[in-house]
Amino acid sequence: MLKNKIIKILPVWGVVLGLMLILVICGAIVDQNKIPIVTSAQAQQPQVLGASIDLRGQAPAVITPVLGSGFNDSRVTAKSYLVADVLTGNVIAEKNGGQKEYIASLTKLLTGLVSYQSVDINATVTLTSADEFNVSPILYLRAGDGVKLVDLFNAMLVGSENDAALALSNHVATMTGRNFVYMMNSGARALGMVASNFSNPLGFDSPNNYSTAQDLLKLVMATQKLAVFTSLGRQTGYNFTGSLGRLYSAKATDTLIAGHPEIQAIKTGYTQGAGQAMITKATENTHSIYIIVLDSQDREGDTLELEQQIFNNTQFVVK
Repeated sequence: MLKNKIIKILPVWGVVLGLMLILVICGAIVDQNKIPIVTSAQAQQPQVLGASIDLRGQAPAVITPVLGSGFNDSRVTAKSYLVADVLTGNVIAEKNGGQKEYIASLTKLLTGLVSYQSVDINATVTLTSADEFNVSPILYLRAGDGVKLVDLFNAMLVGSENDAALALSNHVATMTGRNFVYMMNSGARALGMVASNFSNPLGFDSPNNYSTAQDLLKLVMATQKLAVFTSLGRQTGYNFTGSLGRLYSAKATDTLIAGHPEIQAIKTGYTQGAGQAMITKATENTHSIYIIVLDSQDREGDTLELEQQIFNNTQFVVK
C-alpha cells in the first residue's frame, strides 16, 4: 500500500519542481535584462567624476577678464611683466612678455617640477660632499646626513636654498641615471617653453639660462596644478631635521605673504644679471591672477602695484 502511495505522489512533486525551475530561469533572464552590459572597450574608458553638467543643456559659464582703459603701469619698474587669469591662463596685461631675460631662482620651479615628475620625493638620501655649497642662501647641508628629497624640495621653493636645489638635482640625476640639465630642457620643451633654455638647476646667471614671462606662465600653470607646490604658498619658513639630528632651517624669501593674506608665494629670484624677479598669485573676491615680474628694481612694489591696477581696472565678464 505504501509503495503505491509513493508512486502516486512522485508525479505531482515532479510537476511542482519543474514549474519552480521554470520560474527561477525566467526570473534570472528578467534580472539579467536589468543589468547593463559593459563591453571590454567601455570598461577601459576613463571615468569622469565631478564633471560640470548643466541639466538644461546649456554650456557652463566662461568668465573672461577684460582690462579697462584706466590701467596704468607707469610706476612699474620691471622691464618685463605679465599678469594672467588663473582659471583660464588668459593674459590680462603684459609688457615685453616675450623678451628673453635671466630669471635667477625662478629656475628652481622647473628644478622642482622635473624632480617631482622623475622620482619619489619622499625617498631618503645620504648627502655627499658634492651637495655642500657655499653660495647664500643655503641650509649648510653636511655630507653623511640623511634627508628626504621632499625636505630639500620644500626648502628650495620656500627659502630658495641653493644647496637644497643642488643636492636635489644631484640625487635625482643619480636615481634616474640621466643628466639633470638635459631633463630640465626636455621638460621645458614638453611644456611649450620654446623661448627658454636652462644650463643649471639653481638659476645662476648664464648666457644659456634664460626664459620669458610668457614661457614662465606655462611653467607656473603646470606647477600650480600640483598640491606639492600650492601647499607652500603661505609658508613663512620651513624646518626639518636630518638623520644625524642636525636642524636645517629656511626662511621664506617672499616677504609679501606676511602682511597680505590675499597673496600666495610661488617663487622669487635675484642675481646681479637678472635683477629682482617674483611670481605670485593674488586673489580678490572669487578672482585670482598670476603676477610675473622680471628684471625689477622693486619686485614687491611692482607686484602690489600690478595687483591693484588689475583688480581696479578689470571686469571679469561672464560669457
